[in-house]
Amino acid sequence: MIGFKIGLISTVSPEFGSALGGKDMADAKVLLRKARQVLESLGAEVVDPGEPTSERPQAARHGHLLRQQGAQVLVIYIGHWTHAHTVLAVVTAAQVPVVVWSDLRPGGTNLTGVGAVHGTLDQVGILNSLVMGGFDDPATVVELGVRCRAASAMERLRGQMLGLMGQRSMGMVTSTIDPSEWHCRFGLDVDDWDMLETVELARAISDDDPRVERYVDWVYKTFGDVAVNRETILASIKLYLVSKEIVETRGYDFAAVKCLPYMPSIYTTFCFAVAMLNDDSDADGPKERTVCACESDANGALTMQIMKNLNDGPVNFGDMFEVNPETRIAVIANCGSQSTQLALSRKDVNWVPNEMVQFDWMIKGMCPQYTGKPGRVTIARLSCVKGEYVMMITGGEALEKGPPGIAELAPFCPRTYVKLDCDVSDLLQNLRSNHVSTIYGDYVRDLIEVCRLANIKPIVLEPVTG
Repeated sequence: MIGFKIGLISTVSPEFGSALGGKDMADAKVLLRKARQVLESLGAEVVDPGEPTSERPQAARHGHLLRQQGAQVLVIYIGHWTHAHTVLAVVTAAQVPVVVWSDLRPGGTNLTGVGAVHGTLDQVGILNSLVMGGFDDPATVVELGVRCRAASAMERLRGQMLGLMGQRSMGMVTSTIDPSEWHCRFGLDVDDWDMLETVELARAISDDDPRVERYVDWVYKTFGDVAVNRETILASIKLYLVSKEIVETRGYDFAAVKCLPYMPSIYTTFCFAVAMLNDDSDADGPKERTVCACESDANGALTMQIMKNLNDGPVNFGDMFEVNPETRIAVIANCGSQSTQLALSRKDVNWVPNEMVQFDWMIKGMCPQYTGKPGRVTIARLSCVKGEYVMMITGGEALEKGPPGIAELAPFCPRTYVKLDCDVSDLLQNLRSNHVSTIYGDYVRDLIEVCRLANIKPIVLEPVTG
């Protein structure tokens, strides 16, 4: 998992640490080591000061050290009576989200330390969460994973930038945002990305550019069938090369492009470019996965970026295309672009022409046609209700294939078939965008914790039986 880094301290008060020949101090060192092992089992990189935290001046140094080492969440393990102002010094210096962790140890003094620390952080308005459980308790490890992943996901957002191309594609009010609110709430910036500039730069690349030829060869060797003419392939690759360069040179952490309804009539669509940005490798080799949404959907892009920060895997972006109330099978499809790594393999991805007859085409688009791989998925979408953010969250099971005949609808579209956990009527009442996103794995609890940290109202669609 890229960038998932936990800062860890183990606390003991000065008087307890020095009493009884330093018995509690020695124990705090053991607890630091054991806590580190548990946190590393989550797949995180763990940094600690190398010693228990006891004195207040020492605590400030430890907090600064963990911040300098890039900690995105601070786990405070309390195994003994602890001076709350010592922990406050660490937290103030570290400036990252806080998880307080301890266990009900018979005959110990840690519970009094927990009460003092947890209460102090709440009293001064420092958002924190409390996890109580032992090193060998599976439920405790799961809870720590939820708390730490969510805190890291939100901390990683801070200071990032969305590259936003255009506004309100085809009247989609739900895609629009207030950049000032984003800065206040999420610590995010928004920068303008011009569509015409991107097209002009793509047109300026010659057909025989070595980069273009290398990508053409790579596409034919890497994927399944390529049923797109050469003119479309060349235009699509050029558009991706320019988009990739803009993202890199301008420092965009995630993006959203307008594309429809104008791109078909002036060049070609962003289908190939968006799919490749969302992948973590291309013809140039491994790369950072850049979340990219279609149709200027900034709220959709932010939903994707949060989900990406939870597991760094490919994130699906598509329309809630169809859903059957009886079978609870939903079709999440996109008009032309999704990460190719949502398929079982890239050989299962066929590049086909975009066949949306609603638009006038200069040349056809290049769509990655496939069915998403089977497995457990989490579905989410950020929306606004009277100016307040909410997040719809539910789970489901992606299926190997959909019901008979359903693939005949817009057959060029990449799609994922999901057997929803929730009741369809519950989904429809809380569906506030044509777009939703999915990631593989069960991250419902993680997203609920993200909402708590970001002051977003979670709308969790409860599972039904059958």
